[in-house]
Amino acid sequence: MGKNISFKFDSDGVIARWFDASIEETHQKGYFAERELEKVMRDVVLDLAKDYDVEIFTKTYVDDHSKEDKQTFYNNNGLGNIKVTYIPIDANKWDYVGDTKDTVHVLIDDYKENLEDWREHGQVAIKFFNQKNRLPKVSVDENGVMTLIPDSWTGPSVDYRMSKEDIKTALVAFAEAAAA
Repeated sequence: MGKNISFKFDSDGVIARWFDASIEETHQKGYFAERELEKVMRDVVLDLAKDYDVEIFTKTYVDDHSKEDKQTFYNNNGLGNIKVTYIPIDANKWDYVGDTKDTVHVLIDDYKENLEDWREHGQVAIKFFNQKNRLPKVSVDENGVMTLIPDSWTGPSVDYRMSKEDIKTALVAFAEAAAA
């Protein structure tokens, strides 16, 4: 018999769209409550939760409002019944994972460093390419010459332009292959 499967979805940049913002802006009360929803990912989360263990696995500032702001966002966007693990911003997501003996933990995240750490622990790491990180970064040297730097993630991925069904199919296929 295969292992159980637990999907862990990052919030900022996966469920909530991420756009350039200063550190000061992200610390403002209400910032995380007012994020724009990535509707296709909300729908994927809700569909997968019917058949699998699903939780939102999000880093948050240790202050008097960020956790509550994020919960307001989830409640206002139909995700209030999904389990949320709030991880301090300077902590490692992996440190908040439970049993790995009988469970395959699948992280869907837009941040490569989180994914690499997850993969190093023998779990399934899937990159979510959103509107911001799907484009190559641009480097400009001292002479004004621009160089495109593509994302260096080499593992499995899904993209915000995919349909809900295609994203679900890909996530389940990656997870079930690892759980077999």
